[in-house]
Amino acid sequence: MSAEDDGKTEDPTGKKLNEARNKGMVGKSNDFNSSVVLLAGTVLIWMFSDRLMDGMRNTMIESFRAIGNFEDIPGMLQDMGRQGYIGILLMLMPVVCGITVVSLAMNIAQGGFLWSWEALGPDFGKVFSFGGLGKLFSPASFVEIGKSVAKMFIVSLIAYRAVSNHYAEYLSLADMSLIQFCSMLWNVSLEVILKSTIVLILLGVADLVYQKRKLKNELKMSKTEVKDEAKQSEGDPHVKGKIRSLRLQMHKNFMMKELPKATVIITNPTFIAIAVRYTQGEDEAPVVVAKGKRLIAERIRDEARKHDIPIVEDKPLARGLYDVVEPGEAIPEEFFAAVAEILAYVYSLKGNRAA
Repeated sequence: MSAEDDGKTEDPTGKKLNEARNKGMVGKSNDFNSSVVLLAGTVLIWMFSDRLMDGMRNTMIESFRAIGNFEDIPGMLQDMGRQGYIGILLMLMPVVCGITVVSLAMNIAQGGFLWSWEALGPDFGKVFSFGGLGKLFSPASFVEIGKSVAKMFIVSLIAYRAVSNHYAEYLSLADMSLIQFCSMLWNVSLEVILKSTIVLILLGVADLVYQKRKLKNELKMSKTEVKDEAKQSEGDPHVKGKIRSLRLQMHKNFMMKELPKATVIITNPTFIAIAVRYTQGEDEAPVVVAKGKRLIAERIRDEARKHDIPIVEDKPLARGLYDVVEPGEAIPEEFFAAVAEILAYVYSLKGNRAA
């Protein structure tokens, strides 16, 4: 049953892909890796063929010489084996290192650098369960079997055609020297491996595309899952609205607490209200302690009347301050002159009242 049959029609989100990647689930083809590694190994053997042949010849010569000079001396056999092992290791080192580098590069190229302990750990629940047994007879398992059979058939056919093309040379094997026989055998083997590998790479590319599409299909999500993930990532709108309301209420409470300290209220006259505080010797510049529109502006005016704070109407100044200044911030320099005139007017009112 496909993901669409389960109602999962939406492409996986970035979060779902990251979670799958952390579990070691990436779209890659082992067939493609194997074919490229096989091609790299063949090319490396061909490049270092002279070195390998010389190494094998020297190893054989030294081995037969050692047999002729062998003496039953304690440790001599171990030393001979150690020397032979080191010689073979040095001879194969370029090929082995090259194959290792290519293998790592292909894995990183397909899935990026990934280290997942979860993918390495055993999951006995999948092994000893009906779900695990069901996967043995799932459509995916039959697809893998079909792929293996098709690869075996194609590679066998290519190998047969490559070998049969040299039928005339086989008839003259009896007249060939050992060197000629080895050369012919090497050329035929190289041809078979190269042709088979190229076909395997093409099949591997097709398998890589199939594996990526298969993984994407397995990770598809339903519309409900996408919405739930969005809520978890961005937060429930109801909860966010509640938090926003609490913040606004706290903001209002803070403004109303600081409002009695205001020196003057600048209005629009009814739509906007700005409460400004300036205490000589304490404030370096006038500070906005409260602001609001409509109902909040009306409440600011009511509180101002209770505390006998002057209310001054200045539409341009009220609009400008409301747009650029938040409660608790000093007014910008461009408003200094206009606010200074109002403060001077307020101080003159207070002076007249005092007189």
